Amino acid sequence: KTCNQIVVNPSFDDGSTSYWYRSSTSVDTTVWQNDDATNYAMTFKYNGSSSTSRSYLKQRLDHRCFVDGQEFVLSAKFQLLNAADPTETLSCDPSEDSSSSADLCPVLYFEGELCDGDNFNVRLENQQQVPWDTTDFNVFQYDIFVDANIASCKKLQLEVGRYVHVDRILVVDDIMITQKTTFAPTANPTFSPTKPLTTGPTPKPAITTYAPTTSVTIKCPPPSEYTPVDAGSAIFSIAGDDSLCTITKVILKDGAVEKVLPMARSYDFNDWEVS
Repeated sequence: KTCNQIVVNPSFDDGSTSYWYRSSTSVDTTVWQNDDATNYAMTFKYNGSSSTSRSYLKQRLDHRCFVDGQEFVLSAKFQLLNAADPTETLSCDPSEDSSSSADLCPVLYFEGELCDGDNFNVRLENQQQVPWDTTDFNVFQYDIFVDANIASCKKLQLEVGRYVHVDRILVVDDIMITQKTTFAPTANPTFSPTKPLTTGPTPKPAITTYAPTTSVTIKCPPPSEYTPVDAGSAIFSIAGDDSLCTITKVILKDGAVEKVLPMARSYDFNDWEVS
């Protein structure tokens, strides 16, 4: 992952929703594959009595990528299906702005906490005001300008699925935040796995492996580096404050990387969680 494309698992190409977390148990997600197995997408359905702001999928973003004056393009692809008959595609009204309306088109939310100024949670509506196409994916785009307050936030989060009407299924693909300007933070967290590894920008989180008579400590690597981890059992310490540590399994085929599968992560003194 680099700051050129901030969202992790944007296209669900490993067949999972890794790095996307449900805000409530009333959310159902599946990964859908097209007939010729060339593309994956995620379906989102809210199992409640009405649309709500409290049920959605979220992903924690690397706040160090958001530098004052930087510009990003937030993009995604959406479809709407009939929850009673998922073979039927539905439409929405791009001009509708009422959260309670079934005609509301999909929106994204951008949340910032632990900021020097005010915390925020803003609704981002598609800046491409074009008629909704029921025959194909619809492109969502929103330009994000990073001001000093956004750049100061220690927690930034992207949210998808708020206010999806209960009679609809939202199909999502290619959720991306890409650089519009070219400068990047001084510590660019780039990971380039080539075998099972532990990655993360944490300075010194200790990772300890226990054997019957010996113990080996493996430190999380600094940004832009990785540490290969041999197969076997291990005990990992949690990541420290303002730090992220991930464990990734890389599957090789004929000596080349075939798949990169996120396994687990820890950040900001939180316990390890399965990706």
